[in-house]
Amino acid sequence: MSERGEVADERPDDPIPWQQALTDDVFLLMMAGLVVPTLFYIVWGLLELANVKIFTP
Repeated sequence: MSERGEVADERPDDPIPWQQALTDDVFLLMMAGLVVPTLFYIVWGLLELANVKIFTP
């Protein structure tokens, strides 16, 4: 920090990282919290179904 309390590396035209954009927006965070577990359980369920043995009497 300089003597005036300014941060030298801070530029207003820099793009916002996607991680910061996600955590700044409550609705995006909520959607990520719903979509990620849903996709995880769908993929997990499909893998479980793929590993079920075929029934032969």
